[in-house]
Amino acid sequence: MSASELRNSLLWCMIYKRITDELGFCDDRDYVAGKTLDVILQSFKPDPHTTLQELKNMFINRKVLVIGAGPSCVHTDLKSVSASYDVLVGADGGYRCALSKGVETHVIVTDLDGVTLNDLMNFNGFIVIHAHGDNILKLISWIPLLKGRKVLGTAQVCIPSSNLLVFGGFTDGDRAAYLALNLGAKSIDVIGFDFNEVVGRYSKPELKEDTFATKTKVKKLFWCRRLLDYMVWLRDAENRRVC
Repeated sequence: MSASELRNSLLWCMIYKRITDELGFCDDRDYVAGKTLDVILQSFKPDPHTTLQELKNMFINRKVLVIGAGPSCVHTDLKSVSASYDVLVGADGGYRCALSKGVETHVIVTDLDGVTLNDLMNFNGFIVIHAHGDNILKLISWIPLLKGRKVLGTAQVCIPSSNLLVFGGFTDGDRAAYLALNLGAKSIDVIGFDFNEVVGRYSKPELKEDTFATKTKVKKLFWCRRLLDYMVWLRDAENRRVC
């Protein structure tokens, strides 16, 4: 299947179900979160469809760098590295890490736990908000305040919606990479993705230093890496088909 067909696909629903079963998550609240964000975005101007087209125009045939909030982000010369890319995407707290290095991203992909409302209110680029069962209250209280900004909504459950997108991906990092893939990026690289048991201090606004990952976080990072590997396979398969 092509990368574009992954969107809203039965395959992603099956992958999502396997992940939630392994992590012991209940998807009922994910459905509620998705429907909540869908309703909120109905009154947004510019509307999500216009914003999506603008985002596609930014990504297509461009070199994209996704910046994560892992410890390695802090120790990278991000200004120098990012200079060779056309589009910079901050994956949740990766946006704050980039900002601390003097780098402005064009896009934030967030489930709202690695950024503050103030971060979003002061950001002038594209904001891709992800709905899941643990951020329903923030969706209700934060998102209406972002009217007038370029906001897109995503979900990880396959629900009928005119305002939500399902690109694939389970964590903000791999979801940002799948976003770039589905929008036609020429190349996608990641930085600040650390698949070990240490969580970077920019992962949460309340963290002051790196900390050890919980068992659940370790499992999430495992799936992040696995989904990125699958994305590479998808892209290679498409390239072989073209040739």
